[in-house]
Amino acid sequence: LFSFGKFSSVFGTSIYTFAIGLYVLSITGSGLSFALNLMLSVIPMLIITPIAGILSDRFDRKKIFISMDLLNAVLLIGGYFWALNYGLSLGMIYILTLLMSFCTSIFSIAIESAIPSMVKEEELMKINSLSRIIDSGSSILGPVLGGMIFAFVDIRFFLLINGISFLLSALSEYFINLKVSKSLSSQAEESPIESMKSGISYLKNSKLILGLIAVFVIFNFSFGFSVVVPLPYIINNVLQLSPTAYGNIQAFLPLGMIIGALVINLLSKTLKYEQILMLTSIGVGILIIGIGAPLVTLSFSKEGYTIYYSALMMFIGIFIAFVDIPVMNILQLEIEEAFRGRVLGVVITAVKVVAPIAFLSSGFFLNFIPVYIICFFGGGVLILGNGFFLKKLTRERTKEKTPLALQS
Repeated sequence: LFSFGKFSSVFGTSIYTFAIGLYVLSITGSGLSFALNLMLSVIPMLIITPIAGILSDRFDRKKIFISMDLLNAVLLIGGYFWALNYGLSLGMIYILTLLMSFCTSIFSIAIESAIPSMVKEEELMKINSLSRIIDSGSSILGPVLGGMIFAFVDIRFFLLINGISFLLSALSEYFINLKVSKSLSSQAEESPIESMKSGISYLKNSKLILGLIAVFVIFNFSFGFSVVVPLPYIINNVLQLSPTAYGNIQAFLPLGMIIGALVINLLSKTLKYEQILMLTSIGVGILIIGIGAPLVTLSFSKEGYTIYYSALMMFIGIFIAFVDIPVMNILQLEIEEAFRGRVLGVVITAVKVVAPIAFLSSGFFLNFIPVYIICFFGGGVLILGNGFFLKKLTRERTKEKTPLALQS
C-alpha cells in the first residue's frame, strides 16, 4: 500500500515537473521562464518544510499525507477543466507549480515521519530502501516518460491523468494501518511557537542527531559544490562531449542509488554503521576528486570519457544510498515519535538550504580557478569534514556504550 501510494505520488510529480518544464520552454522560448517555474517548485519547500514538521507532530499524519494527495488531485483536475475552457496560460502553470510544491513538501514530511509506525522495527531498513528505490526510479523514468508525454499527449489531458494518479495514491494510503502513539495527541494542545521551541530544545540536547545533520550537510554541500555544477561544465565545455553522452552519464547516478538501496540491507549486517559512514565519505571524496582528475593526469577518447564518468556517477550513486538510507533509518529510530516531524523537517530544510549555496559558490569560483581545483577541494572537504564529525560521534557513542546501530 505504501509502495503503490508513494510511487503514484512521486512518479506523477516527476513526470509533471519535466513535461510542464518542456511546455513552458515551447510556449515562451525563454530560459528565464523555465528557471522561474523550477524555482517555484523548490523555494516553497524551504519555507513550508519546518511548518510541515510541526503539523506532522500535532495532527494525524495519515490524514495529512492523504489530504495532500487529494489536494494535488483537485489542483490538477481543476487545472484540466480550467485549461479546457480558458487555455493553459503561463500564470496558471506558475500557480499550479507553486501550490503543488507546498502540498508535496507537507506530504513528504508526514509520510517520512509515519514510516516507523507502518512496519515492525526489523522491517524499517527494507521500507526505507524501497522508498529510495521509488525516488530514484522516478528520477530516471520521469524525464523519459515526461518527454514522451510532451511529444505525443495534449498537456491538458496529461493534467487529468496525473490528477487521477494522485487520487489512486490517496486511495491506497487510506488502507495503511499506523500504530500511533498517544503522545502525539498532546502536541495539539501546544501553540505552534511552543511546538517549534520544544522541537529546537529536543534537537539541541541530542548530539547524535546534530552530528548526523552535520554529516548530511557536508555531504550535500560537497556534492553540490563539486559535482552538480562542475560535472556539466567539464562534460560540455571542457571535454565537449555530446548532449547524449551527458544524458547517459547523468542517468547512472540514480541507477547507482537503486543498486545501493538494494544491497545496503546486506551490508548493514556485516559492518557497524559508523564504519559504513566513514568508508562511504572517503569513497565519495575520492570519486569526486576523480571527476577533476582527467583534466590533470588522464586522457581518454570521447567514448572512454563517457564510460569513465558513467562509472564514477554510478559508484557515487551507490555510496549516496549507503549514507542516505541508514541515516534516515537511525533518525527514525532515535527521534521520539512526538518530535519526529519537527526534527526531520529541520534535517530536510538544512540539506535543501545548503544546496543553492553550494551551486552559487561553485559557479562563482568557476570564473576564477580551474574546474578541477573545485573538484579536488570538494572531495577533500567531504573526507576531512565528515571524518571529524564521525570521530566525534563514535567517541560519544563509546562513552554511552551504545554504538551507532541501524536497529535500536
